[in-house]
Amino acid sequence: MSVRSASFLLPAALLLAPAAVVAQTPSPAAPPEVEQALRARVTEFFQDFVDGKFRQAINLVAEDTQDEYFNGPKAEIKTFQIDQVKFSDNSTNADVTVKVKQVWRMKAEGFMQEMVVDTNMPTTWKIEGGKWVFYHHIQPNAWLTPMGPSDVHAADGTSPLPAKLDTATLNSEATRILHQTDIDKEQVTLSFDKPSSAKVVFHNGAQGVVSISLVGVPALPGFIAKLDKQDVNAGQDAVVELSYTPPAGAASPHASFAIGVEVAPFAQHFAIQVDFGEQPK
Repeated sequence: MSVRSASFLLPAALLLAPAAVVAQTPSPAAPPEVEQALRARVTEFFQDFVDGKFRQAINLVAEDTQDEYFNGPKAEIKTFQIDQVKFSDNSTNADVTVKVKQVWRMKAEGFMQEMVVDTNMPTTWKIEGGKWVFYHHIQPNAWLTPMGPSDVHAADGTSPLPAKLDTATLNSEATRILHQTDIDKEQVTLSFDKPSSAKVVFHNGAQGVVSISLVGVPALPGFIAKLDKQDVNAGQDAVVELSYTPPAGAASPHASFAIGVEVAPFAQHFAIQVDFGEQPK
């Protein structure tokens, strides 16, 4: 059975702590000068946001996105850093992830809270008129854009909270958010007398990056437990890979044991029971 801890304030559940840094390595899919030109345009675009020069930034926006950019709210960004660049379509399109410090405002009846949040902002770019320009391509789970939050938030850049802010309501909302993050199974069965493997999928339902780790992995010869990734973006999955290869001459393993998946910064814990099936007496 999964055990969850919800002993944190609601804003921490709604707006995640700083995301993990992604190494800034040039993309092998594009010539260096192409990536350099893209990074220069992205830097200019986001610097305009930092400086509040939104009218000037429209010169870096694609024609098919300018109406949306002009009419929409603008993200209030304090600082930014280009994290990752991925090219496509013969280096004429690119997905650029930018780490930003953005001002978030949460409101309810008689309540307003403002905070600066570190988060990843995915953006899409294409070449238009021989230059890189930003265009708004809605990506799955891309809940944050330069034109303010996506449609899961209010149009004025605030995150809606329940109208009644009492302890019971906050606990209920925190529990709802936590339940969006889970594992697809809590028990797996491996074979005690031949090589076998199993997978457990972890899903991040929070609105930002979480870090996961394995705990309680026993020092059992032939048993391996590993993660395909430790930092999981919003709405994405990570796979826990479990395998067992019986060592020659070794005794059969115990019938079962449990390992845990720890989730930071929410202090969640998911238990996975590992069984070895029916063994001879």
